[in-house]
Formats: sequence, structure tokens, C-alpha cells
Amino acid sequence: GSLKKLTFGNALTTIGKASFSKCTSLTEFTIPATVTSIGNFAIQYNTGLKAIYSYPTVPPTAGYNAFNSLSEDVVVYVPSGTIEDYAAAAEWKTLLNYKELDVTSAIKDIEADDQSKEPVYYNLRGEEVKNPDAGIYIVRRGSKLSKELIR
Repeated sequence: GSLKKLTFGNALTTIGKASFSKCTSLTEFTIPATVTSIGNFAIQYNTGLKAIYSYPTVPPTAGYNAFNSLSEDVVVYVPSGTIEDYAAAAEWKTLLNYKELDVTSAIKDIEADDQSKEPVYYNLRGEEVKNPDAGIYIVRRGSKLSKELIR
């Protein structure tokens, strides 16, 4: 099968030059809060891309043509209160359809039964994390799993 969605772990700080150029089956691209730079041509020619989820509160520095030849319909989801910053940033301003991230949906399916259990955090690769930084994690409390955004 073809790559449809791409989400990185919270250790990532740079998306390299032409890293995901011409991934035409890619429909969603998630940029974790830890990313500070995106290389030249990094996400160009992804004609199937429908949404970019960018979690940094400061737009990452984007290299030349980082978002070249993306559809005008691509929705770029950014943290609340940052749309103007993203829309004005170099290269980011080539993207036209910005919306605020709905962080209220970041926590789902937590039940009171297991709230007394000590949480165990896992990154999106399924690796246990002892002291989680800001980001999205899978959290196990007893027999219950949930997806949580930690700020």
C-alpha cells in the first residue's frame, strides 16, 4: 500500500530537503510541536495532500518551495491564535486555507474507572516514554487507552 498519513515523534526538529517530495498518495501530514525548520522542496508535488497539521506555536522556518505545487484546497491546521503568523511567514504564505487546530478533541475515551491507575505514556511509535514532553501520546491507565495532548 501507499503512504497516506504521516506523523512524526516529538524528537524531530527538522524535516529535511525534499524528504517527502512527490509522495502523491499522501493525504495528511502532521508536523510535531518540536519542529523548527522544514527544508527546501520538503513537501512539494504532493498532489493528493488534503491537510497539514502543524503543532508548533511559531511557524517553522520553511525552505525554498517547501510547499510547491500543493493544491489550493489543502487545509493547514495551526494552533489557536497563530493563523496570522503562519499566513505571513515565508513559504507558509503560499498556502491559502488556514484553520485553527481543535485541541479539545485531543483527549478521547478516558473513563473514570481507571483514573486512579498510574498513567503509562507511549509515543506514536509505541515506545514507552518515562517523562513526556509537550506533544501527543498514547496513555494507558489500567486497561484503558487514550490519546492525549500534553502541553
